[in-house]
Amino acid sequence: PLGAVESPADGTGLRLLPPVPGGERAYALAAGPRSTVLWQVAGGAFGPERVAEIPGRCSGGAWLDRTGRMLAVDRETGGRTKAVVVDLERDGEVSPLLQIAPDSDDRLLLADPDSGLVLIGSDAPSPGRERLGWGVLGSTLPVRFPECLRMPDCVVTPFAVQPGQVLTPERCAVALRVDGAFGSWVGVWRPAERQVRHLPAPEGWLTGAGLWTADGELRLPCSTPRSPCGVARLIAPDTADAGGTKGADGTGGARGADRSDGAGGAGGTGGADGAGGAGGEQPGNPEATARGESGDAPGTADTPAAAQPRPVPLQQAPLARLVTK
Repeated sequence: PLGAVESPADGTGLRLLPPVPGGERAYALAAGPRSTVLWQVAGGAFGPERVAEIPGRCSGGAWLDRTGRMLAVDRETGGRTKAVVVDLERDGEVSPLLQIAPDSDDRLLLADPDSGLVLIGSDAPSPGRERLGWGVLGSTLPVRFPECLRMPDCVVTPFAVQPGQVLTPERCAVALRVDGAFGSWVGVWRPAERQVRHLPAPEGWLTGAGLWTADGELRLPCSTPRSPCGVARLIAPDTADAGGTKGADGTGGARGADRSDGAGGAGGTGGADGAGGAGGEQPGNPEATARGESGDAPGTADTPAAAQPRPVPLQQAPLARLVTK
């Protein structure tokens, strides 16, 4: 054996984190009842290495930069779950990331290191029911909770963000897994569009898996008896093409879809009727809008990616100062 990793007997076991950008290192979390240990399980000099112990029970996990220094996890303490940042170059120093309301559960679902776009799940706007929201790391704008992401009788889970959009987070395409009474399908949403485009899931889709390319191609892994290992490729329309292809239910369709195995993919639109459609965005704090921060305005990136600023906690109201050092 190359090494061993200790896991608390009353914990949830060892769970691998998403790969570090660049793929040179791999990390895992061993969550116990009172604390969570972060392990480096690949890329070290002497096998598995204990990196840091984080107070509280941690889940999730997303990288906030391309160097693999800033790791965001969802930490449960005192009956509430809040996203925090673990700085691997400061011996696992922990600082807050999401603090939308004192009594809300605020989780980080996805993060894109290039644009700073983050997708969050929080019950701050609807106590007792989680809503999907978005924000931009380092921005002074409040977190927004678009109405179009609130689909009755459906569970919406973001699973991929388009990379490479350094200064335009509002144009990043986000892939959504939508689970409803009639099955699962794919949704595509951009913060600037304020609507979800519903696409039928390709045959044999490994539900919830996929990735975006920088030029806007969504690749979905599929497995069918005819093609046990295939990839469906969907080209989602850009914001400028919003008035182009339309589906029968009025939602925008994809430009096209094909399978890497040569089989034709699904075109047009699908999904539950009435699940999408345009809708306004609900800011986390009505007072922020009253002070001149428009709840409908898309977020913008304040600094180039090369600056690599430390994450700023995303509050409901615009921030007056940095909370982290």
